[in-house]
Amino acid sequence: MAVMAASCSAGRVTISPADLARLAESPEIPVVYRASPEPWVDCPTNEGERLWTLPMSASEAPAPAGGPWATAALSGGGPSLAGAPLLPVSGATGGNVWEQFQAGYTEGLRTPPIDPARATAYALAAAGGAASPPLRLAPPEAAGQAAPRRGTNPVLLVETTRFVLVGCWYVYRPWFDVRATLVDGASGRVLWRDACLEPYPVPPVDDRPPASPALLAANGGAVYAEFIQDRATQCAGALVERLGRRGR
Repeated sequence: MAVMAASCSAGRVTISPADLARLAESPEIPVVYRASPEPWVDCPTNEGERLWTLPMSASEAPAPAGGPWATAALSGGGPSLAGAPLLPVSGATGGNVWEQFQAGYTEGLRTPPIDPARATAYALAAAGGAASPPLRLAPPEAAGQAAPRRGTNPVLLVETTRFVLVGCWYVYRPWFDVRATLVDGASGRVLWRDACLEPYPVPPVDDRPPASPALLAANGGAVYAEFIQDRATQCAGALVERLGRRGR
């Protein structure tokens, strides 16, 4: 795994037609994934932080505007801020007040019901047969478990490079970027590397509305898991399609 870790730190690598042909003739290709980091709150416009630190009360502050991430008004959709002072950033408070508030409000979402890298690895394994040419991908395993088969057989590594809760106020949309790297098992040479890097969920990539932490966590995180699985399926399909196209 040490060679694989060193090999997967750079940018995209296009697979050669010869390597793609060899890949199509390979026996079942091991798929491994690394555990994803905890998500962090990402407000696309930084609107929450800017409003929170204005020198006025929340009742005087302008209403949030712009995009689905600011749909909850200050007086509803979450804890009411009406009449509460918007505190300036100060070292005495231990850092950014807005970040502290968001961290506390989303604390129950730190551990997702499904790991994004694991979900994407399974989606890739399921989509391999639809690739051109078809690829035989083994059931995924965690990178910390027993090492996959080596020899001349390539190994597909899946990693989450960014995991966020996109939101500015009281509703959020789980979103993540994933990198897939195909490494030659014998030499450690990177045969192919690509990633899903859409910064935020926008149509037609995804047009589901964000949800409150309570809704995301309800029923064992069922809605949270749906968001992750939808992104994993979309990402896996795009990666498999680009793998075949770039080998031509």
